[in-house]
Amino acid sequence: MLTAKLSESVKQHFRSGEVIFSQGDIGSTMVSIVSGSVAVIRDGVVIAHRGPGETIGEMALVEDTPRFATVVAQTDCEISECSREWFLEVIKEVPTFALGLMKDLSHKLRESDSQRIRELEENNDHLQIKNKELSLVNDFLEQLIEQSPAAIIITDKRGEVRRANPAATKVFEVASGGHWKSLLSYFPNSNPIQTLWNSLQPSWVGETKASVDGNIRTLYLSVSRLHSYDSESSYLFICEDISELIQLNKQIIKLERFATAGEISSGIAHDIKNYLAILKGNFDLMHFKFDVEFKTKHKNHIAAMDKGFQEIESFVENLMGDRGDEGGFAEVNLSEMIRVIIRFLAPQERFHYIKIARVVDPLFPTQLRLNERQIQQVLLNLLMNAAEALNALTDQPNKEISVELCMDETNRRPQLIVADNGPGIPVELQAELFNRRFTTKERGHGIGLITVKKIVEQHQGTIQVESTPGAGTKFVITFLG
Repeated sequence: MLTAKLSESVKQHFRSGEVIFSQGDIGSTMVSIVSGSVAVIRDGVVIAHRGPGETIGEMALVEDTPRFATVVAQTDCEISECSREWFLEVIKEVPTFALGLMKDLSHKLRESDSQRIRELEENNDHLQIKNKELSLVNDFLEQLIEQSPAAIIITDKRGEVRRANPAATKVFEVASGGHWKSLLSYFPNSNPIQTLWNSLQPSWVGETKASVDGNIRTLYLSVSRLHSYDSESSYLFICEDISELIQLNKQIIKLERFATAGEISSGIAHDIKNYLAILKGNFDLMHFKFDVEFKTKHKNHIAAMDKGFQEIESFVENLMGDRGDEGGFAEVNLSEMIRVIIRFLAPQERFHYIKIARVVDPLFPTQLRLNERQIQQVLLNLLMNAAEALNALTDQPNKEISVELCMDETNRRPQLIVADNGPGIPVELQAELFNRRFTTKERGHGIGLITVKKIVEQHQGTIQVESTPGAGTKFVITFLG
């Protein structure tokens, strides 16, 4: 009876690659595979293969729903397409056929459910791994924020503090766990958030004044708008109190006006050494705060910082040598001395917009017999004078100082040349530079170049100046060799 009924169904032939029906089509027929094989594809992914005697699309016999998947012939095949009406007739005459069909459909559903469960479990495992990674990243960022030496604060658009790290509570003198007032109230003469909007940039960075318990402090401040998923805007403040650095810079400027090279060197070194001790102490504490993995990952940076501290410490010790020491001559690597001095001066505010270049002739001697402390003073004096001259130019975009070590072409004697592209010195004043007190500073003492000449002569050398008004100045020191 069933064979007779199957013969009544519609037979169709499909070549390999032809689509039998597509995902999303509305269908009311079941497909039975007579010969050949087909692939069942869901959302572009092959999810099953079917062969002779197997059926596809059973759900279409009981309801008009979109096809769950696309069926494509893998080989040349013959199929039998059975309509809903045919199916109802078969159920009446051959009930066991319906039962077998139901068993087959149930097996497919269980197989599909098992596949879905496996996929969900795999996705869940993947999601748990990603959540763990995200948690580790968040923990690391939290640690960085908490241990950051810079103040980090998040506010709303009114300046109300949502989050602040320990460094922020220190800068703004808020007790741990204490109540923050609006951050904008600390800036009586400006509104950093409004400044950010006015800049039309994603962030604003600059110096600004803040009032903390009635004391005016200078902050180096960065303000950025944070991306938010709600309508409330948030702002990130990162700042550092640079008041002490500015004060230190003022002390250095004041020390420049001391009468002798010994006073200048010793005074500068004394203040720098105090701050260096604080910085070195904090640096040493880092070894206890970070774990072995962090120190191993950043060992090169830590080693570079340690070496930098050693260089500055050595430099300061030389500056603090005995005053009036005229006989401290030794073999000195002048090129290395210049490198350290440039590294020391470059971060200072007066050199922020000045490029300092060091040029060394390969034929220049590696060692020269010099009084290291005195030559340091000569270099400090000439470099700071050049910076003063360049900073007086407000309309010159490219400000440069070069320090060159070369050999005199005539006598083959070592030369130290310090040159700038500043305003130059008037011709009528050049002859008097080393003979009388000369300064362009408002309160300068005018004896710096006299001291420079005295030191050069103690080294049995000469110093000359070449200057063109509007084009720059060059000081040429020639050593005995």
